[in-house]
Amino acid sequence: MKQKLPRYVRNRFTMGLVAAGLLFLLLHAAIPLPARLSVLLEHIGLNILITTLVATVLNYYFESELRHAFSIVKGAEGAGICRIFAVRLPEAINRILAEAERSTWGIDLLCIAGTDFFLDPRNGLLKELERRWRTKSNIVVRILLLDPRSWEAIRRAMREEGDLGDVSTSKPYLDAQLPGHILTSIKNLESVLTAIRSTGPVESKGLKLTVRLYDESPKVMYVRTDDRVFVEAYLEGIPTDQRNCVVIKCLGKAVPVTEMFDDCEYARILKTHFNYLWENSGSREITPGSHHLIGNQLREVDWVARYAARQNEDHESLALPGEQLYNI
Repeated sequence: MKQKLPRYVRNRFTMGLVAAGLLFLLLHAAIPLPARLSVLLEHIGLNILITTLVATVLNYYFESELRHAFSIVKGAEGAGICRIFAVRLPEAINRILAEAERSTWGIDLLCIAGTDFFLDPRNGLLKELERRWRTKSNIVVRILLLDPRSWEAIRRAMREEGDLGDVSTSKPYLDAQLPGHILTSIKNLESVLTAIRSTGPVESKGLKLTVRLYDESPKVMYVRTDDRVFVEAYLEGIPTDQRNCVVIKCLGKAVPVTEMFDDCEYARILKTHFNYLWENSGSREITPGSHHLIGNQLREVDWVARYAARQNEDHESLALPGEQLYNI
């Protein structure tokens, strides 16, 4: 009843104004009055009616907009969402780095190459990791990067680089943007790992950094700090400004980044996704020297040819030899 009373009072007041306006017009039309008074009544009646009509229309419009806005806010709160950033740079990255700096016990990061986190040793998350190491901050950091030797990395790089699979160009796989960025991130993270190990045996307190490579299809960028989770979808779509380019360079950029509380259901699902990849990537843990090993493998093996051969062998199909399941 308390929710309906304000609108009820408002409607009665509006009807009263309409009645008053009509009354003034009726007096002007029905009763012979001095010209000046008759014109005054007409003006008063018309002003009341026009003002009431305009105010009613505007009020209805703004109420509809407010209801729509509050429904979005209510839905976001119900889903545990704190903020939505239109794109990753610069606001979302700055917010992620601020939360990482505030974190006291753990950071998880799942990405493809970590270009906005690890390419520049002077900025980004690398700088924060070095600070944590120097101050012996007691924090656990787990990082997952896409293995540049995996089927999914090669497939994504071939789509981003229009000429990567063209024999006439003979472009090495390592010259593509994606594997190059992943290798650079591995190298820069390896320098932090080397610094940690140079201090001697792992202490009970201090930065505990572990970096692994995964070989599943990239689905999201995921960052978890103490009480926040950030997520960005990894899509196969092509940005509008690159749609007609021969070389795409980057799939699915300009995708919104969502910040949410870490105890909401969506965040819990994302956490299990990260843990699944983490538990299945134990054999691909980065240690000092991994950068050179992976770099040599990327240079010495024709990964694009292996990808093409695997496609021809149809390893992705569940059909038995000679069985026609996908001919539609």
